Amino acid sequence: MPVYNALSAHYPFLEGIVLACEIVDEMVIQDGGSTDGTREAIEELAKCLPVPLRFVDSEHFAGEHWVSMDVGIEKALKTIDGGWVYEVQCDEFCPLQNRQ
Repeated sequence: MPVYNALSAHYPFLEGIVLACEIVDEMVIQDGGSTDGTREAIEELAKCLPVPLRFVDSEHFAGEHWVSMDVGIEKALKTIDGGWVYEVQCDEFCPLQNRQ
């Protein structure tokens, strides 16, 4: 999951992490250098997740078409040693079942 100041943008990134952890063996967060408490919120959440979580740091830079996000995602993907990858953005999540 790529993130950059997701807390101040009011994205549902924590919910997305929790839901993704239901189907992954490891959660990889690519942080573009958040300065609004996003990383700290994720670090706190990581203490109670059922899978390991690790950060891949990258530099956020201004540009057209969210290029810095794409560069960060590519950097994170290079740290994964195989298997399937479920990529989710910090402003979206996919509920895996009906939770009524």
